[in-house]
Amino acid sequence: MLLLSAALFALTPLACGCGGDDDDDDNDDEQPEADDDADPSDDDDDDTAPADDDNLPDDDPPYHDMDGYPEPFDPTQPGPYAVGVKTYVFVDESRDDFASRGKRTLLTEVWYPAPEWTRMLPRDSVRNFLGEWYDVIHGIGQFLLPPDELANFDAIRDVARDVPIYPGGNPFPLILVSHGNAAIRFASMSFAEYFASHGYIVVAPDHIGNAVFVTLPGRLQIYNPLLTPFEFTDRIDDFRFLVDKFTELGLDDPDGFFTKRIDLNRIGAMGHSFGAVTAAESVVVDDRIKAGIEMAGFVFPIWDSAYNDPMMFWYAGEDETMEDVEPLVRFVDFPFAPSPKFLINLFDAGHYTFSDACILIPSLLGNGDGCGEGDRRETDEPFDYIEHDKAMQILNTYNTAFFGYTLKGQEEMLDVLTENLFPEDLDLKYELDE
Repeated sequence: MLLLSAALFALTPLACGCGGDDDDDDNDDEQPEADDDADPSDDDDDDTAPADDDNLPDDDPPYHDMDGYPEPFDPTQPGPYAVGVKTYVFVDESRDDFASRGKRTLLTEVWYPAPEWTRMLPRDSVRNFLGEWYDVIHGIGQFLLPPDELANFDAIRDVARDVPIYPGGNPFPLILVSHGNAAIRFASMSFAEYFASHGYIVVAPDHIGNAVFVTLPGRLQIYNPLLTPFEFTDRIDDFRFLVDKFTELGLDDPDGFFTKRIDLNRIGAMGHSFGAVTAAESVVVDDRIKAGIEMAGFVFPIWDSAYNDPMMFWYAGEDETMEDVEPLVRFVDFPFAPSPKFLINLFDAGHYTFSDACILIPSLLGNGDGCGEGDRRETDEPFDYIEHDKAMQILNTYNTAFFGYTLKGQEEMLDVLTENLFPEDLDLKYELDE
């Protein structure tokens, strides 16, 4: 991915063209209006109260009486909802930012439950994540990628773009997802789609300056490694800003799209690598975020009282990137976290197993550390990393059960969370509230 970033950097004069209006904090595309008659479960009387820092998720009724699709759903399978996706450009007017050349600008992808009839609409493509910069990025990719990986930019996803949100039933919990260093917002699209099918709104920003590239309207912003030391705080502030933004949209979206559709008392965070640091630290510092999942990352514990919310920690048995900090996850992060907490070692996984790198551009990002073949850390014996679809089956099962338990208050999810359903592939440890 860094090689791709370097190639794109050569096009910086072209990429810095004018024409984008970065002062607009809404998506430039017209937002579709929800059709009140489109779904029989439409309920115009639904309401969402403002988030209350003192109102933890388990103070609210569990999700068992949802119109149309009675919960809980089976976390081992995709949920019943069709999935929609939208792209937004948000601007944090409170922060000046070098990479944004002004106010901090976040290109943000949002996946969400959609009405059943949207399954009949054309499916979305990965190329739409790249917007107007598809031809430039695809052209550079021709020199860097084998043909089969280049074709991944045109891969079809089982979602529909810019369709209405599911109009009936309870409002949906919100999950923030953070990408890794020099990665991109759609590097976790498999997780986002799965969560949305289970009744979550999923928000994934490009952390501008730290993303491999950001395809803003009129401007292509390239990864800048010199900004990495500042990204620890910038990323946490990105999450804080997005919680603020989606609180506003959930209460009164100017387009009406998210109004009354977001459950502001049920917010979670998840991330991979540097994104895992972002998610975990955001759980610590932002009381509105009630639960977190850390995948192949770590946090900086100082004292026990810093951790107030449930966490799930994943690490890879064959992680070549994080091998030096793996003990921190096992012997510091997990012990310091409060119960309930979960620790999972995915045996034949590498660092990039916890993302979609293996189905995007593994030759630049992932081969030898989560994709294809590798050498075992302790013996140098060659082996095959766990296949992507199998890894996603495992990760989606436990991640969905975790958020079902911690955000939706579904005690039934403990049946999954406390049982090793894949004993040949992982080791599971947990501690529950006494």
